[in-house]
Amino acid sequence: MDNTIHMWDLSSGQALNVLTDHTSMIGLLDISSSHLLSGSPDSTMRVWNPDTGALKTIITPRKQATVSSIHLEGNRVAVASGHRLEMWDIDYGRLVAALLDGDDALVVWQVMTEGRWCVAAVGYEAGNKLHFWDLETTPVAGSAQE
Repeated sequence: MDNTIHMWDLSSGQALNVLTDHTSMIGLLDISSSHLLSGSPDSTMRVWNPDTGALKTIITPRKQATVSSIHLEGNRVAVASGHRLEMWDIDYGRLVAALLDGDDALVVWQVMTEGRWCVAAVGYEAGNKLHFWDLETTPVAGSAQE
């Protein structure tokens, strides 16, 4: 709630770093051996070095909205914000694909990726739907398959 991330050494219990770059509370985290990701209602996702706590890059979805879900895989992250779902290259901080950019969607609730697949739970006025993308064959906007 204080807009910070605290990093600890689990063996010793010693505090290692306090990451303070967000301007709003941090509600989302994901981690790998080379990246720590944080998402916030400040409409950004930040990529940190998990060993040093150094900020690597800031990703701001194209239409700023609260980041509601993130999922890291390799050097790419799926970022859900508002009624949009985007795939970003976190090493370069660049947009790779706009997977969902539909005004009829109310909110993207959750996103997960696994290898070539991406799945998202999306809320519409008529109810919720699951959308699937094959990232190897349809890495462009409007490629949702239901």
